[in-house]
Amino acid sequence: MEQRDTLLKQVRPEIKSIKKTAQALDIEIFQNSTLRPILKFQNDLLLEVYRQYIAQYKDAFYELDEPKKLDYISHSLKANHAFRNLMIGTVIGLFSVEEYLSYAPQSSLINKRIISMLVQRFQDQLPLLNQRLSV
Repeated sequence: MEQRDTLLKQVRPEIKSIKKTAQALDIEIFQNSTLRPILKFQNDLLLEVYRQYIAQYKDAFYELDEPKKLDYISHSLKANHAFRNLMIGTVIGLFSVEEYLSYAPQSSLINKRIISMLVQRFQDQLPLLNQRLSV
């Protein structure tokens, strides 16, 4: 088990722009030390999963203008519970045991942060989502 945790942490990218302060809440520390590196590491997979989601709904996303695409992204991650859970699971699957034990008691709050971060990440990468699946 320890080997898995060590390997998981080694493979994550280091995010240097995060400043740690004495006033930082535990949840913020968890977000910056665990969630951000995992989201960065999983970015290509998360984008592909989202493209699959778009294809599942008959590519209606591609017919929307940019403001509606941004709303579509937000709505899809907040309203479709099965898809939301898939995306959260894609992140949680890369937690170490210690991180999972920190996550479990406050999972609802952390899940909201994960979704919020994913919404922002996808909206910021809209040009990449505009590329249709290459299957």
